[in-house]
Amino acid sequence: MFLTSKAAWAGIVLILLTTGISAPRRASLGSMPVLSEEGSALADRTDVEKMQESLRIRGRYRGKVDGLFGLRTQASVRAY
Repeated sequence: MFLTSKAAWAGIVLILLTTGISAPRRASLGSMPVLSEEGSALADRTDVEKMQESLRIRGRYRGKVDGLFGLRTQASVRAY
């Protein structure tokens, strides 16, 4: 009885993992701004440079001040 139950649960887990039901869901494209290497269209490059410099002064940003709203800048803003 115990072995059959264990095999049944293993089968259920295998099905869930292969179909992607238990995987984290991605956010829809409409709810999150799209970030690219060129930067975000949401802010002007000089505005992003000012923000990066301000975060650097406060010790929250350690990247290069380049005016691109990339992943490092996004993480710094969230941390702040």
